[in-house]
Order: sequence, then C-alpha cells, then structure tokens
Amino acid sequence: MPRKAVAGALGNCVHVAGVINFLRLAEMAGYETVFLGPACDVKTFIEAIREHDPELVGVSYRLSPHVVHSLIDDFQEQIKRYQLHNRRFAFAGTPPVCEEACKSEMFDVCFNGHEEPEEVFAYIKGEPRLAAAWELVHHRGADAIVHNSMEKLTAPELQDKAKGLANWVEECTRHWAD
Repeated sequence: MPRKAVAGALGNCVHVAGVINFLRLAEMAGYETVFLGPACDVKTFIEAIREHDPELVGVSYRLSPHVVHSLIDDFQEQIKRYQLHNRRFAFAGTPPVCEEACKSEMFDVCFNGHEEPEEVFAYIKGEPRLAAAWELVHHRGADAIVHNSMEKLTAPELQDKAKGLANWVEECTRHWAD
C-alpha cells in the first residue's frame, strides 16, 4: 500500500503555497498526496483523514495567532473522537501562529517558513536531516535549493548560502565515503 499524505489550509486561511510545496516534497519522498485546498474546515480535514488514512497530515494556518487556538482545539478534539492520532501531524504558519500551535502538543513539528527545504524533506521522510537533504539535492540539484530562497536573500546572504551548501555537500560526501 502506498504511503499517503494529506494537507490543506485550515479555517478561513487561503494561503496554500506552502501546502503545495509540502506536498511536492512528499511526492518526491514517494508519498501519494491529497491536496485539500484553501479554507478547509475541521470536518473536511477529518473526512479526508478517515477516507485516505494518510501517514502524514499537513495543516497550514497563516492568519491570527488568537484564532488558531479554537481551530486547533476543535481539530484535536475530532482527531481524538475518531481515534485518528496514529499518524504524523505537521503544522505550518507564521512564526506567531506556530508559537501558539506548538502549545497544543499535537503536532510533531511546526514549520514557520524559515526552514530550508531539506529540513522539511527530512521530516517528511522521517530521516536524519543529512540523509534526506542529500536525496533532495539528488532530485532537485544544488542550484534549485539555492534558487528556492533567492528572492528573499541579499547578494551577500546568497553567497553565504552557496558556501554553506558547498560545505554541506562536502560533508555529505565524507559521510557516505566513510
């Protein structure tokens, strides 16, 4: 049976770029994926989890940290009600929203948008960061990882990132050579 991942934007949140990226990485990791879309209520999430029985559930919410409490409380209550906690749950949002979401302790990880793709990929694969990152470079190439955040970086920051990536590739090579 193929591994499955389900993800969407919770509540009235319509921000789905991160959800789509998460599911693309899940596909690269061998998952069959289901995109629930924007503005999914808790009922939609629960129905999808019950229907698809995913190993991995991605929940995104990028709006108010004050509203996220009630959404997560309702989500967590329904997860318990239907006994759906035997899977991994990842949350993604802005840093203030993630700070609140992490308090629920239902999520294995909270991504706040500052992570590198290899960090997310490592979580998805359930592997140590180094091994998963090496596979990501193999799939996408080192240039794609640097390009992924070019719009956010100044020239000196991009140079530092490129140097860091080169050092990281050397570290990977040494790791597998041993």
